[in-house]
Amino acid sequence: MDEQTPTVQPAPAPHHPAPTGDGMVALSYFLSGILFYGGLGWAGAHYLGQAWMLPVGLVLGFVTSMYLVIKRYSSEPETAGSGRRNQTSEKEQ
Repeated sequence: MDEQTPTVQPAPAPHHPAPTGDGMVALSYFLSGILFYGGLGWAGAHYLGQAWMLPVGLVLGFVTSMYLVIKRYSSEPETAGSGRRNQTSEKEQ
């Protein structure tokens, strides 16, 4: 065989981005919201004798956490130069 024959290089492994853990962040928002507001509702129901406060606290915690998750993941990241200065200069023109 000839010593000048090229060797076959293995194909590079496909690049897989590292997981960012967004699912765990969203889950922690939901759990912490339900636990926090549910805890406030339980305390109000227990100490004030108002049984309706626990379900209201649980629902309020779920709705608040859903709002925070939607707000966090639906907003577009700010680009450089997109601040108040650009907005005022567009209005002046």
